[in-house]
Amino acid sequence: MIADPLDFGELDRLLPAKRRLAREWQWLRCCESTQDRLKARAFAEPGSQLDGFLLGTEEQIGGRGRKARDWWSGPAGANLSLSLALSPPPDPPEVLSLLAAVALADVLEAWTSSTVALKWPNDLLIAGAKVAGLLVEVPASGSYQPATAVLGLGLNVRASPPPQTSPYACSDLRSHSLRQPKRTRILASWLWRLEFRLLQYQRGDAKALESRFLQLLRRWAPTGVRAPTLKPPDPGGPLVEFSVSQGLSWGQKDQLQTRPMGWIPELEVLPPPANNRPPA
Repeated sequence: MIADPLDFGELDRLLPAKRRLAREWQWLRCCESTQDRLKARAFAEPGSQLDGFLLGTEEQIGGRGRKARDWWSGPAGANLSLSLALSPPPDPPEVLSLLAAVALADVLEAWTSSTVALKWPNDLLIAGAKVAGLLVEVPASGSYQPATAVLGLGLNVRASPPPQTSPYACSDLRSHSLRQPKRTRILASWLWRLEFRLLQYQRGDAKALESRFLQLLRRWAPTGVRAPTLKPPDPGGPLVEFSVSQGLSWGQKDQLQTRPMGWIPELEVLPPPANNRPPA
């Protein structure tokens, strides 16, 4: 059985009574895009009223990823498609997608023994195949209220797109877990971990996020990365350091590249050295 109905009574019991995230939620049977719906509300309503609001849907027919790419959401009740509002967002707002990705990696590792990695900037992989994507947008406000960040999450829990519909390898959590994954428990665990990571970061502990994020990136690119769009051409090199304030550093000592978070281009994984490649 692919469908796994959410149990909202259980979700409420699994979450702490005093919490910031998902104090209120709305779960739809079907919609075009939770991200677009919540962004429209964020424009029209004071941010303080939306802070922590969770909007999800059993079936999403117009989901979006980064750069307006379509996001495959799967059959009704099989996966998680949702958006979450935070007002005010953490500083800088881009760090929210990192916190959410690291929190999700924490949860996925409790369900699978396969390698969980993070592909720059915010795709989660299991055994090299994409299972989740995150998107953070800060819509223009219709008032002088604090900004609201809208965090979108698509997670393949029990179904993944057919191979011919995606240019890259995709999978789902069920394919890598010895237990049947339960959407209610996964959602509750992710909200718990995200709230914990947010509090940790806002209390001044950026190091915990930075070290975990770099660890997950290195699992995706153990041989290093290069930025194919940089001019002059980027020869690439190992992932060296990541910090919220300075950004990501990669490359060799004599050609080190450092870019702030919002200015990091597309990255691709370097192939292994020729002497380490398997014979043709």
